[in-house]
Amino acid sequence: MKTNSLTIFLFLGIFLLLSGCTKKAKLPWEYTVYNLAQDKELSIQKIQSTQQGIFALGGNRFESGNLFHFSGQDWIEITLPQHRNKAFYSLDENQSTSKLTLVGYDGNILIKEDNSSDWYYYDQPYWEWMQDLAITPNGTWIVSGEAFHNGKLFHIHDTEGIALKDTFDFELSSIDFKHFPHGYALGYGTILETIDAGQTWTELSLEGDHFKDYFHSSNAMYIIGYEGTIWKKTTSENIWKKIRKQSTIASSNIRLRSIHMINDDEGFIVADNGLILHTKNQWKNIKTYKIPNFNNVDFLTIASKDASTLWIGCSNGNIIEIYL
Repeated sequence: MKTNSLTIFLFLGIFLLLSGCTKKAKLPWEYTVYNLAQDKELSIQKIQSTQQGIFALGGNRFESGNLFHFSGQDWIEITLPQHRNKAFYSLDENQSTSKLTLVGYDGNILIKEDNSSDWYYYDQPYWEWMQDLAITPNGTWIVSGEAFHNGKLFHIHDTEGIALKDTFDFELSSIDFKHFPHGYALGYGTILETIDAGQTWTELSLEGDHFKDYFHSSNAMYIIGYEGTIWKKTTSENIWKKIRKQSTIASSNIRLRSIHMINDDEGFIVADNGLILHTKNQWKNIKTYKIPNFNNVDFLTIASKDASTLWIGCSNGNIIEIYL
């Protein structure tokens, strides 16, 4: 009797595991793979289109910071100052002046004033894992953190230099000021919100995930978490709604990294182990795709140069260009 009970229990567990796995389809679009790593060990952490062109950035966390520019046909590596020479994690642009700023590990910050100038090193005293930045009318905001803890919020003023504005017990991984002075800082287990240009920050009630990325469409804002949650807030309602629950063993373990919407309805999310999530109806229905030979590669970032082309940055130093 004990043996039969154990057999039934094991069968039920296997059934739940298999039935909960997300079915992964073959990618329906053509694509090109660019190997930016060559013989080096590096990852592509972010791809961004700017007034100065399309850039891809990343590197090897402890050994190199790498930046590439898309020529229209291929990705060309840019020679940079080597003062701290650690991996880059984010880039932002001043929309008024086209000034670009890079931030990375060990406080590695580089700046390019305009299209005709060279990149230069911004000397500052902090050696933090700077993960993201947002350039605003009142200066540049930077978030940092490591190993789920040690979150810090920095501010660079054009004339006063850099200052540490606040510290937190949790890691901060992303910051958003698209609708300045309203902003968000995403982190491990929580989200901070400001409505006064960063003077004060309050914690939202969204919990239970390591919040990684956000995207604004014309009628909604989306936030995703590493453990699989997707949250949405429409412009007509000031209420956050969870539209995808956290991943579990029974519901397939999907680790989300980056989100991009190509219009109000259709969007993509990239994840670890070569996964791409796709929706055509604001994440009410989701289809999951795999790209052959990328099973053990994490997709770290997704962006587009127009509505017909996607860029995906990979942990192995590849960039995948998808033609929609």
